[in-house]
Amino acid sequence: MRSAIVVTLLGAAGLLFAACTGDDSTGSSSGNADAGSSGTSGTSGTSGTSGTSGTSGTSGTSGTSGTSGTSGTSGTSGTSGTPTSTRVVFVTSGEFDGNFGGITGADAYCQQAAKNENLHNSATPGSYLAWIAYTTADSPGARFKTKSSSVGYALPDGTLVANNWADLTDGTLLHAIDMREDKTTLGNAENKAVWTNVNAGGDHQTETTSCQNWSTTGSTAISGDASKKNDEWTNSQTTANPFHPCGNPQRLYCFEQ
Repeated sequence: MRSAIVVTLLGAAGLLFAACTGDDSTGSSSGNADAGSSGTSGTSGTSGTSGTSGTSGTSGTSGTSGTSGTSGTSGTSGTSGTPTSTRVVFVTSGEFDGNFGGITGADAYCQQAAKNENLHNSATPGSYLAWIAYTTADSPGARFKTKSSSVGYALPDGTLVANNWADLTDGTLLHAIDMREDKTTLGNAENKAVWTNVNAGGDHQTETTSCQNWSTTGSTAISGDASKKNDEWTNSQTTANPFHPCGNPQRLYCFEQ
């Protein structure tokens, strides 16, 4: 019995000793092992070089611009085309022998005839002149004030005779100058002879065919025919009918200026 107690006490003492000595980790071989040093980090692999970028394709050159077409030249103003305005033209209702006081006398007859019918611009002195001549200097081509490419000539009722001066003097009218200042048209049986001594171009014909500058009844002159649209409207001289006696009454052509 006493022996069992001793053994028991010895066993407990051993356990106590072991417990006391186990707390000192510095001296015990059963202490924790020192931590091992970390292994050396491996070097990163060399980065591969990027592939060389391909060069962009060369841009194609733009096509050469075509040259613009040459602008065509404007057409030469002809004798046709609607005029922007018109001047009045008529044949007188009055008839006169070849002694009517020269160019001045003929102009005075035209002015008075236009004024009697209150035609356009007739109140203005010198606004109506006769289509008559003695020399080049006093011919319509020299003394008429309106010879425009845009101004036409029309009868008192508005019927167009010529588109412009060039059209008037090209040898053909659009309509005969067969209307009097009072807007009545010459009848078939009426006298259509008109004193002129003017050719189709607006110049005088000859000085010897003008009733001696429209101052005598004892000579001859060139006349026109108011029923005609060709060049006979101003010079109806033919082999069969060469000249007109200055003693025979005829009419006058009158043009607004």
